[in-house]
Amino acid sequence: MKIEYSKFMFELEVSERLRISPFFENTLRGLIGAQIHKLCCNKTLEKCDSCSDRHSCLYSYLYNTPAKINSQNLSKYNALPHPYIFFFPRNRLIFEKGDKIIFYLTLFGKALNYLSYYVHAVSNACKAGIGRNRVPLVLSNVEAVYSEGFSEKIYSVEAPFLNSFKRQSLDIESSIANILLDDCEISNNKEKSDADARAGVSNIKLSFDTVFRVKENEKLISEIEFSTIIKSLLRRFSNIAYFHCGNETEIDFKKIIEKAKKVSILKKDINWFEYDRYSSRQNAKMKLGGIIGEITFKAAGAWAELLKIGKIIHIGKNTSFGFGKYDIEVVSDVE
Repeated sequence: MKIEYSKFMFELEVSERLRISPFFENTLRGLIGAQIHKLCCNKTLEKCDSCSDRHSCLYSYLYNTPAKINSQNLSKYNALPHPYIFFFPRNRLIFEKGDKIIFYLTLFGKALNYLSYYVHAVSNACKAGIGRNRVPLVLSNVEAVYSEGFSEKIYSVEAPFLNSFKRQSLDIESSIANILLDDCEISNNKEKSDADARAGVSNIKLSFDTVFRVKENEKLISEIEFSTIIKSLLRRFSNIAYFHCGNETEIDFKKIIEKAKKVSILKKDINWFEYDRYSSRQNAKMKLGGIIGEITFKAAGAWAELLKIGKIIHIGKNTSFGFGKYDIEVVSDVE
């Protein structure tokens, strides 16, 4: 089972002094969504959930993501994870004239076909202005990011024509191959190198850069186990693969989760953090809370490839706002 995706960097040039909100992803998502709505629909935002065209409308697909009609998989969900992630590096909140604001957009599956809508929507949102004083900006560049330190410019203000980009893929089967091996299979696998063996018992540290929100029994939880992370990762991957890429799998996720329950926490330094968010569609203020910080798991090296997938797709709730982003580090061998 695979996921097709690409990550894009948007660079905006500020025309005058601008202070942005700490939760800038929410601002971006709202402003860009409003512009995509203008491009796709002549109806009001409030009627979107009950609109008869919601299963064929691009705005509804991107921003409400309704479940497929008569879907057998995950049919209990009224709305599904969105096929995109906004992420803003929180290194500064005040920008002067001529400064550049950079944010990232990751698109999955079918949503990759609509990158031009996002570019057009971002350009229009910049012209309309951002912030309380509606400071105008210019979309100066868009780059396709293929790996750390390797990207390709696909749009610029000097040449405002969107160029093609390479689509990437994530394969869950190859990432869980070692995890699904029984212990006796591992010991009998003579081709397994010493390096692989050492990697399998390495400790893995996950550093959550943004809030990780996860529910169990309809309640947000603050005590996180390794199986909590793996369960959230597998659920999100299967949602994206099925609803946005048209792929299914017969992988025994229950077996993987049971193995994850055996991985223990070596060290953790996490805190609860709350974001305040205003929803224009719901006309209400909302609180979005979750954990942030670092957790080190003992002898979790065999899970590294699967966890790298989670780093790209993010995990938990509200990933479209950039939540559930983490970095991975191999910290040491088992003592």
